[in-house]
Amino acid sequence: MVDLFRGLQSSSTFVYFIVHSFLFTVHSDPTIGKVSTARFTSIDQLNTGTTWISNQLTVEQCLCTALLQYTNVLLFNSYSNGSCQLFFALPYTYTMEYRNDSTIILLSPLPPRDQAPCCSNLPWLMSRIVNSSTTTLTLKHPSHLIIDDFNYLVVLYNSYTVNRYSRSTMLLNSTISVGVFTEALSYYNRQYFLTKGISHTSDLAIYSMDTLANTATVGIARDPRDYVFIRNGSIMVVSIQTLQLISFYNVISPTSYTLAFSLSAPEAPNKIYRVNDSLLYITTLTTNRPIYTLTYDSTDNNWTWGSLPATTSDIGEGNFQVIMDACGRLWTSVENFGIRIFDRFGTKCLYNWSLSIGLNGIVFGDQFFFSVADYDNNEVFSYQPEISQCTS
Repeated sequence: MVDLFRGLQSSSTFVYFIVHSFLFTVHSDPTIGKVSTARFTSIDQLNTGTTWISNQLTVEQCLCTALLQYTNVLLFNSYSNGSCQLFFALPYTYTMEYRNDSTIILLSPLPPRDQAPCCSNLPWLMSRIVNSSTTTLTLKHPSHLIIDDFNYLVVLYNSYTVNRYSRSTMLLNSTISVGVFTEALSYYNRQYFLTKGISHTSDLAIYSMDTLANTATVGIARDPRDYVFIRNGSIMVVSIQTLQLISFYNVISPTSYTLAFSLSAPEAPNKIYRVNDSLLYITTLTTNRPIYTLTYDSTDNNWTWGSLPATTSDIGEGNFQVIMDACGRLWTSVENFGIRIFDRFGTKCLYNWSLSIGLNGIVFGDQFFFSVADYDNNEVFSYQPEISQCTS
């Protein structure tokens, strides 16, 4: 990746121009920045919350569309294939990379570079997190954590109950009593996905985020432990621990799912992290094993197993969950150790944090909010460093 920020700050690269005429009337002439052969992106490459337009548009046509048909567009990437990617909010961390098929159009100034070195200085970031305001919830055996669209921290604990907490105050908002042997909690499209029961009697129980009602129960045998969605929610991927499978379900509706196929996993799978539609990271609690990868190859329509080389847990340890931070680093909760942080491709361990040996679920929110479930010690720790923007 080529960093173009310094070039952007040079007058020879950052070109200002005024748009004076459109096919339609514009009430004021905006000052607009243009960077050729470059793409704006969040550092983790996910670019959540962006809007795509695919109408074979030129840069000028995309500019007109952005100004006349949308509000609060901060910038966009215009690609040579005629598509445009609109940003309505800045990613928490971002950069510009060289791309000969893309042009960046800036409709508002970017914040100064290096406001907070979240990505370039991991010890600095860890110091900010560890010494930040911390809230501790006391709950029996907390295991899984998510943050939903209401910005609630949602906690599954005691293999029975789900609590929702305001992230700003960490006060309890509401409770769902799911039932005994609830072993998983996932979230997608305003719905909570929980595994209810164990072994051959387990089911997927779906609850509405808005009403907290149980909207559907789907039979998925033998202990499913996680649910993620790919291809715009048309496929649900499920880790089946007891049968050692990754199963793919066609999503017929938000409450209807049919099994498409299953793949044998190298070890009993636990949590799944979706990097993109073609790459999944999968953990296992089996000791002395790596984080596994599942990669889709569109040329032969096959999924292939691999592993992240530096992530093998030590003897007596197990990788419970892996997630990615805003800088693209991998944070792993490791049973019988604590937290390990790796580079994006799992080739190097960057940091060891022996927080507790009983950790289960972990989750990030905005401003590097970080929450972790300490199953063995009956606590949930939430760190709130409140870093407003990172650009490096």
